[in-house]
Amino acid sequence: VIPEVVGYELVGTLGDCVTSTDLVLTITKNLRDLGVVGKFVEFFGEGVSSLSIADRATISNMCPEYGATVGFFPVDKRVIA
Repeated sequence: VIPEVVGYELVGTLGDCVTSTDLVLTITKNLRDLGVVGKFVEFFGEGVSSLSIADRATISNMCPEYGATVGFFPVDKRVIA
């Protein structure tokens, strides 16, 4: 059985006083409203490149809070470096 994958597009960059925790709280609200229990959430879009590895880990680590089985990001130059 292959789980359903839900895409979540990230655009722009975080503001000076905004943390990845602030971002993931907004993401959590949106994904709870969408209903992603038991699904995989793939984060994509131009906004991904501005997130540090730690930011991405924070967002992925909160997947139980938004109900998903897993939250993941694409592999890019920042990950490989």
